[in-house]
Amino acid sequence: MSRGIIVTGCESILGLEVIHSLVAKEKKVTALLQEGADEKMVPPDVPVVKANLFKISPLKAILERFDEVIHCASNMEFYPKKVELSYRTNTELTVVLVRAAIEAGIRHFVHISTTEVIAPTGTEPADELTAYHACNEYGKSKILAEEELKNICALSTMSYTILRPSAIITPKSFGVLYQLFWAVNLGLFVFYPASRQETSKRLTFTHLSDVVKGICMVIDDAKGKNQTYILSGGSLPFKTVIEIIAKELGREKPLICISSELIRLPLAFASFFVKIYSKNCHLFNTHNIEYIQQNRIYSSEKAKKMLGWTPTYTMEEAIRETIKEQIKCGALKTIKFSVVSVVLVIMLLAFFIRIFFI
Repeated sequence: MSRGIIVTGCESILGLEVIHSLVAKEKKVTALLQEGADEKMVPPDVPVVKANLFKISPLKAILERFDEVIHCASNMEFYPKKVELSYRTNTELTVVLVRAAIEAGIRHFVHISTTEVIAPTGTEPADELTAYHACNEYGKSKILAEEELKNICALSTMSYTILRPSAIITPKSFGVLYQLFWAVNLGLFVFYPASRQETSKRLTFTHLSDVVKGICMVIDDAKGKNQTYILSGGSLPFKTVIEIIAKELGREKPLICISSELIRLPLAFASFFVKIYSKNCHLFNTHNIEYIQQNRIYSSEKAKKMLGWTPTYTMEEAIRETIKEQIKCGALKTIKFSVVSVVLVIMLLAFFIRIFFI
């Protein structure tokens, strides 16, 4: 008889959705939180246990009551101000949890990693055999976590599954992608902040529900043991992504392309003032220039063949559905006139007044 599943990272959108999905499947599930963490987001009918997640002894005592661990907790900042925090959360925490799980007799450990461990890619899709090469601290810390997990498990009887979802898109997230929606909605994208060549670089997003589906598939699935799987909803050129967003929000698509290098300085200037307004607004971060200069293309063929996983949403459908849901819940508000169009009208009026009346 199954002793149940314990899930970390329940303060995150992914962790919460995993819990909701497991409850719907009538699985015995418990949320594991760091001491002092707020548990109000966890469903009231789901048991919650708290411990110092960086110490093996208290973790072992808790984990002895379970069969499986789903480790969703992570620090997803690509370029964190405190680099050591990324490695503490993404690497050190994983190592402690794995060691405690082995000592507690956990049967199966599911580790949620990221495709950033093999990013950027070339023009062909990267897969599970692609060599590690990360370009940001998030990916680098996750590489170390994956390597430690595999090395430690090789000396034990505990099996593992590593899932690498690409960037997750969900109506409940208000990160960079939401801020991109917001900027297009305001009409701030009068040009593509990239050269014609750069706008052909491909981005990848996967709908949250498809990632959760993949996680649930590896639970109690013998085929998934000691395997790594990529979960990707497909890829689209940066230019197409902007056009999809613009069309869904009723905005005109950008007219011209301007090399990202030419806007680096203005972007840094804008970033300074935006951060005064909002510390959580990362859209104008100059690091995003590197992001749109790179390909992120991944193959999920292994997950499709071995797990039967297929994304419900294509990347385009995921973007459109997310925008609709954010409009529906009031996170995005449709506006008749964009900021840029209003400014242009005022400038034209001022010009004609100057010519004909002054």
